[in-house]
Parts: sequence; C-alpha cells; structure tokens
Amino acid sequence: MSESPVKNVKAYPEDESLRIRRILRGDREAFRGIVEDYKGLVFHVVYPMVANSADREEICQDVFVKVFEKLDSFAFRSRFSTWIARIAYYHTLNYLRKKKLALVEDFPEPEQGHRVEQEGAWAPEENADYALQQAEMQQAIRREIARLPHIHRTVITLFHLEGLTLADIGEMLDLPQNTVKSHLFRARQRLKEQLMDRLKAADHFEKKV
Repeated sequence: MSESPVKNVKAYPEDESLRIRRILRGDREAFRGIVEDYKGLVFHVVYPMVANSADREEICQDVFVKVFEKLDSFAFRSRFSTWIARIAYYHTLNYLRKKKLALVEDFPEPEQGHRVEQEGAWAPEENADYALQQAEMQQAIRREIARLPHIHRTVITLFHLEGLTLADIGEMLDLPQNTVKSHLFRARQRLKEQLMDRLKAADHFEKKV
C-alpha cells in the first residue's frame, strides 16, 4: 500500500496516527494491535445484523482484511473507530446480499450458556455471588436487546457498549444525528419496557412456586 497525503493530522491522536503510518510501512505487529484493539467494535457492529455464528466469524475476519486493504485511503478526517465501524457495517450488508441472507430483524435469543465476546469482563472477580448476579443481569439485557429491531440493536450496542457518539453512529449509518438520537431513545424505552415485563413475569413465577 502506498502512503497517501495525510490531512488534519494535528487533530488526530498522535499514537494512532503513528501506528497507522507504521502499518503502511509494512509493520505487521502494528496491524495485529489494530485487530486486538478494534475486534470488539467490529463484533458489536456485526452481531446485531447476522444470526449465524459462522457467518459472523467470517464477516469479522473479512472486515479486517478490508481495513488493511483500505488503510492507505484513510484521510484522518474522522475517528479511526468510526471508519472501521463503517467498513464493518457496509461489508456486512454486502455479505448478506451476496449470500442472499436476510438482514436479521427478529433476532434469535442467545443459546443457553452462550456468552457474547467480552461479556465476562463486566463481572468483578472478587465477589462470586455478585459476579453471578451481574452475569445473569447482562444475559437478560442481551436477550432483550436481541428482541429489538435491527436498527435499534445496532444503535444501542454501539452507543452503550462501544462508546461511539451519536455523530459517529450517524456517520457510520449515513443518518442525521437527530435520527440516531431518536432511534436510541426508542431503543432505550422499548428495552426498559421489555425488562420490566421480564421482571414481572419472573416475580409472578416465584409467587406461584
């Protein structure tokens, strides 16, 4: 890959800028660092859109191939994470189109015992009971997020789990920021209602036992 002229470098984090330049000069170890740092982001873009785990794994691998191939076109005009997320999003759409697979709208609940990548890191290790409660809570939230419409799943996952801003998500999805904000609001409201229904159902079950 030939290194292209870089614009607005001063506005971009120096360490990331230097790492990208190292990759463009052929530093494979630097690219492995990119994969390690952004694999969670890519996973969280792909996961809400694709039901089959084998397809998700293939897409995630393909995304980083495309990131490597396109790296010399990154012009430093947006956050690097947004640029990667955008590649992941549109590659997923293209993959589904080529494979003639439907974009997931009615997402299946996670299988019993299935844990989404990085989920275990959310639970403190020093308190086993607390860790179990947190894991169960996260699993319940994950199941309810899985029931949200695709666009709501994507927005709430990227905003809360990956820390992308509304502007970042809007750029990634080609949506106005206010539209993203509206999707996030609706996703939160619907998730809250679903969790309340789940808690009420659990409470009713316990009273009957």
